[in-house]
Amino acid sequence: MNRIAGILLLVLVLAPAVSAEAVILKGTLRAVDAENPAPFGTGHAVHELSAKAPEGAAVAPKALLDPRYAVHVLAGKKLTIAVGRSSEEVERPDVVWLDGDGDGIFAETERRTLKTWVRNQHGLTIRGGTAQGVPVRIGGREHHVDIRIFARPGQTPMLRLGGAWCLEAPFDRGEARLRVFFQDADADGEFGGSEDRWIVVPDEPVKKPLRWYEVLARDEGCFLAGNRIAVRALRGVEIGLDVRAAEGPDESDLDRVRRRIERTWARKFEESREAFTARNPMDGDRPRASVPLTWLHVPFERAQARSKLTGKPLLVDLRAFWNGRSYLLESTTYRDAEVARVLGNRFVLAQVIKDQDPAGDHPRLLKELRSRPHEVVLGVWSPDGKLIHVIRGWMRPTDLLMEIDKVFEKLRRASPAPVPEPGDED
Repeated sequence: MNRIAGILLLVLVLAPAVSAEAVILKGTLRAVDAENPAPFGTGHAVHELSAKAPEGAAVAPKALLDPRYAVHVLAGKKLTIAVGRSSEEVERPDVVWLDGDGDGIFAETERRTLKTWVRNQHGLTIRGGTAQGVPVRIGGREHHVDIRIFARPGQTPMLRLGGAWCLEAPFDRGEARLRVFFQDADADGEFGGSEDRWIVVPDEPVKKPLRWYEVLARDEGCFLAGNRIAVRALRGVEIGLDVRAAEGPDESDLDRVRRRIERTWARKFEESREAFTARNPMDGDRPRASVPLTWLHVPFERAQARSKLTGKPLLVDLRAFWNGRSYLLESTTYRDAEVARVLGNRFVLAQVIKDQDPAGDHPRLLKELRSRPHEVVLGVWSPDGKLIHVIRGWMRPTDLLMEIDKVFEKLRRASPAPVPEPGDED
C-alpha cells in the first residue's frame, strides 16, 4: 500500500497542473502596408557590398559601372543585388539591380533608380541611396522590399534590405477572438528563425505597431485571455501553438524576456563602448565580478518583506525596457568585483521594470524618488521601510561605492544597534 501511495504521489508531483492543448493553424503569408498593417515593424538584413561578384551570382550588366554585389537568401533562393553608376557623369552609385525571382539573370524589369542622399551623423558624412518597392517573389507571390545603401568614410559600403511581410492566423479561445502574427525580422522570407518575432493579440484592427521589446522571441510565451500561449512548431505556413489555462504570466517567460532585453542593450553598449569610455574614463585594472548580481523581480511589498526579514536595506533599481540608459550600470559598474560583492552581501536587491509591473509599483516609486522615466535611479529603503537614500545617474564603481558608504552612515545614525561596514562578509 505504501508503495502504491508513493507511486501516486510521484505521478502527482511530476504531472503538470494543467496540460497544454495543441492548436494547429494554417497561416496566411501577406504583405504589410498602410492598408494592411501588422503589430510590428519591417524586418531587415544588412550585407557588405563586395567589388567581386560571388560565385554563382547573377552578373551585372556591362552598362553598370563600378558594380558592387551582395547576395541575400530569401525563401531558400539566393538573390543577387548589384549597385553601381549608370554613366561616367555620375559620381556615386545611382542604380540597383535585384534578381527578384532568383533565376540568376538580371532582367530589365529588375532595375531600379537609387534616390541618392548625403547625411551628417555625429560629425561623419554618410553617403547613400534608397530604392523602395523593389519586387521579389516569395512562395509564388510577388512582394516588395526596400533597399538602402550607405557608406561611412573609410568603411566598406553596406546594403540594407527591408521586407514588410508577415505570417498570420486567427483563432478562438473560449469567447476570445485572437490573432497570431509572425514577423520575418531578418527578411529571409521564412519564419521561426532566431531573430524572428511573434505575438498574439486580440483580433482587432491594428492601430500602431508594437515596440521592438513588446514582441516575443520563438522560445517566449505570452499570457492573454486567461491562457499561456507558446509556439510549438512552424512548418511553412502551418503554425503549431501550445495553449493552456493560466492565472497570470509564466515566470520563466518573463525571465526569458528580461534576459533578451539585457543581451540586446549589452550588445548595443559593446558597439559603442570605445566612445563611451572615451567620454567616461574608468579604471580598467579593477577586477571583474565572476558572476552577475541576482535580483528579485517581485512586487515592492514582497521585496520590503524580505528586507525586514533579513535586516538588510533594500536597494531597488528602476528600469524600463525601452530605456537603454537604465541598463548602463548592468554593462559597467555592476560588473565590478567589489561593487558586486558589497551589493550582493549587504543588500536585498530588486528590480522594478515598468514593462513587467502588474502591481503598478514603477510609477509610484518614480514619484517617491522624484525621478523621471528616462533617468537612471536607484532607491534605498531601510529594513523598517523608510526611504533613506536616492542614487541618480550612471556612475563609476568607485563613485557608487561612495554612495553605498553614505547609505550605511545614515543607517548608523538612525539605529542604536551596530550596523556592519559595507564591505563586511555575511
